Amino acid sequence: MLENSRVARLLAAILSSAEDGLLSFTLNGTVRTWSRGAERLYGYTEAEITGQPMTRLCYVQEAPKYDGLVRAALAGQFPHCENAERRHKDGTILRVCVSRMPIRDERGEIVEILESGTAFSSHQREISDHEELRRIAEQMPVILWTTDRDLRLTSHCGSALPGSKLRADELAGRSVQEYLK
Repeated sequence: MLENSRVARLLAAILSSAEDGLLSFTLNGTVRTWSRGAERLYGYTEAEITGQPMTRLCYVQEAPKYDGLVRAALAGQFPHCENAERRHKDGTILRVCVSRMPIRDERGEIVEILESGTAFSSHQREISDHEELRRIAEQMPVILWTTDRDLRLTSHCGSALPGSKLRADELAGRSVQEYLK
């Protein structure tokens, strides 16, 4: 019981101090937790949004994408980092970089999704084309790489890398032929 109260205090401290918009939602789409950063980002207070459907934050064109996210989470595969459009309480559309992590129960099954959002603004450094491509590639079941003139790998990205027997730090400098063996 003491461990549970310590974990609850730790979670409360994280939610109250986080700059990013931290929230969690169940697989049926109900918002469960809401940070002060989420309040600043989306405009809703914790009392206004907790227990409400996550789709309240989704832009109309994002709703089908959100439904796919929940189906993918149930299958154990979903995009962990992507750019999304969210709706602020005042109705304006925000372009947000979101990172997600599954929250699992004692049996290891996904029961909630923790999402951290950071808004893009004209005051922030714009994301480079290379960074945008890397983020997109990390969501695809592929491995993309670049090589030098000798066909040695110089960079790589893609979500298929975790299924590979090689660690990411072992790829740089290897030839394409070595990798394909």
